[in-house]
Amino acid sequence: MQIDAVFANNLSVANGAMAQIGKTLFYDPVYVILSYPNGDVPINRGVCSDVVIRAFRHAGIDLQKLVHVYMQTNFNQYP
Repeated sequence: MQIDAVFANNLSVANGAMAQIGKTLFYDPVYVILSYPNGDVPINRGVCSDVVIRAFRHAGIDLQKLVHVYMQTNFNQYP
């Protein structure tokens, strides 16, 4: 991967995080069953991981899917 592509991705993640300023207003740790893929809680609430997941989606990276696939493949490595 070229350095310009890496920088563009990083900038896109940062822009995705900044886009949530003023929108994600309430810390809400309530457990919610999400649809898969691309499930999300309402934009006005969530926890820090929700903000991170949304920021990465802005850059075209779906962490929800990546973690799901990784855990399916490597479930025996988890206690």
